[in-house]
Amino acid sequence: MSKIRKSLIVGVVLIMCVGILCACNNGDDFRNPINGEPEAGEFYTLQEAFDNGWLSRGDLRNIAYHRTGDGQRKGFKPTPKNPEVLSAETELAIKEAHAANLRESGTLEAVTDGVTIIAYYGIYNEMIAVLIDAIYYAHPSVECFETVGNIKFEYDNPNFIRLWKLNGISYENMKIDYFLSNTTSDYYNKSKEKEDITIIIKSQKELNNFLKQNNCSLSKQYTNEFFSGNSLVLCFFTAPIYNEVQITLTKTGNVLTVDKKYLYADGVAEDALRYWTLIMEIEKEQLDNVNVIN
Repeated sequence: MSKIRKSLIVGVVLIMCVGILCACNNGDDFRNPINGEPEAGEFYTLQEAFDNGWLSRGDLRNIAYHRTGDGQRKGFKPTPKNPEVLSAETELAIKEAHAANLRESGTLEAVTDGVTIIAYYGIYNEMIAVLIDAIYYAHPSVECFETVGNIKFEYDNPNFIRLWKLNGISYENMKIDYFLSNTTSDYYNKSKEKEDITIIIKSQKELNNFLKQNNCSLSKQYTNEFFSGNSLVLCFFTAPIYNEVQITLTKTGNVLTVDKKYLYADGVAEDALRYWTLIMEIEKEQLDNVNVIN
């Protein structure tokens, strides 16, 4: 075989190999070399996840489809979201993670109630694709886009899709035991606006600050010794006159929910109102990770 013919064959083979490699790099199965593992409970951009090999091009195409209905390839068949809808517990975990990031960056008032999950686009490699917003900042109305792995994502503001790594925490509802103290307060007597409020107090310093800010006092003195193993939930509220109130405290993740059920006295109109004060003493460990109260 002549040298010229051999050279031509080698050239053709090289061209075919390059073509195959290009086709592989453009396929939906393409994934960059895996670089470590995403950290549980953290947020990542699409670009970070793709660069680190945590998302394939097919994953990106699937996210694009669930966002706009366009997989950006003829004949693309999307993988259904599983689950179709996020559980309340998972949504709560994502919101708290975002609120925590905002607090760390200086927005100290950030809580889960101020965070909204606008859209959910599926779970990929245990990473949840979501679009999140919060009341603590505003986005300018401007056309934006990002192209990741040759997949284009368009937005009407700079708020881009993020991926949140599942943290494995269970957020099941847990009933909280408490002791209803006979402690009284002059909160409504001395508070000018008589604002209804429910607050968790975890230290004597927090209690002293609250009493000072609201110009009120409690009939019982709660010391550092008490707060070493306990916390308080103070409820000051306006409600109908009743014989008894039944309080249920439920913890879901970092959120404490206070439910009140009233038992009305015979012959008393339900619209007859008065001010009420409830002081609940709770073992500290039951409220350790609670920072939101409903």
